[in-house]
Amino acid sequence: MSSGTPMNSEDRYWRTLIAIEGFKVTVWTIVQIISVIVYFL
Repeated sequence: MSSGTPMNSEDRYWRTLIAIEGFKVTVWTIVQIISVIVYFL
């Protein structure tokens, strides 16, 4: 059992979490832009 394994899985977990958060922010931004465009149409 190497002590690097739990760190690696934890690192992957955090990277996934950050990716999900970034994706949510991107989707939210797109939704905001679309609603502004629809509002001005």
